[in-house]
Amino acid sequence: MSAPPGGNGSRGYLADLLTNTLDPGYAAAAERRRDGRATPTSWATRVAVAAVCAVIGAVLTVAYVHTRDNQPDTSRAKRALIAKVRAAQDAASKLAAQANRLSGQVATARQRASGTTPSGKELTRAEEQAGTVAVHGPGLQVTLTNPPSGERQYTDLDVRAVVNELWLSGAESIAVNNIRLTPTSAIRFAGSAVLVDFQPLTAPYTVRAIGSPAQLDSRFTVSDVANRYRTVASAFGLGFRISQSRQLALPATDPHRNRYARPGTIVAPTGREVGS
Repeated sequence: MSAPPGGNGSRGYLADLLTNTLDPGYAAAAERRRDGRATPTSWATRVAVAAVCAVIGAVLTVAYVHTRDNQPDTSRAKRALIAKVRAAQDAASKLAAQANRLSGQVATARQRASGTTPSGKELTRAEEQAGTVAVHGPGLQVTLTNPPSGERQYTDLDVRAVVNELWLSGAESIAVNNIRLTPTSAIRFAGSAVLVDFQPLTAPYTVRAIGSPAQLDSRFTVSDVANRYRTVASAFGLGFRISQSRQLALPATDPHRNRYARPGTIVAPTGREVGS
């Protein structure tokens, strides 16, 4: 049986492939590198790569320095802001205390001037109802406390419900966290704080009401509002406490200016001016 044509040539190619695995072109390139005869293209490529790397490094360096210099120090800014807020709060508290002292002095002088006349007593009652003078006396105190952590927190609706129920129970004067309530007071909610006359308050919310302790206690304690908040406090871990007090002191509020009313002349039915 004869061998297939070209059989010896095929075996020669296989033997050469196994013995000479490196392409002749690689060997020639290696020989040129050993002799120091690098091609112009390889040098140009190296220079271009080095230049690109240098440019990228310079850009990154400039960007880092710029970002570092312009980035605000958030912790320092936060501490400075907190210090400013606390300083403003301290100044406001001092001014409010001074205003309360002056209001008390004015009320005392006015009472001495008016004496015990009916008009003087009527003026005193009007000032007490308007909250322009400090008052003191027995009453009831309701404290609303939020838990350290929890989904349920007291809001303006809760504070407003307690305040309205105390008015209905016979309170003569009410203050929330030492802010005196007046007929024009507003209780709202902003973020996590309750606003009373646009002043932010945080829990615990202490509602103090001056009036007959027995009457306030007997009416408010058994009211639907008190029963509801007892249930809510028990279910969500909130604090709801009612206590009587023999002596409560409520500060005066800042006097409100009339926006529409102006002093005028009283005209009698006959058309004659009787006073101004």
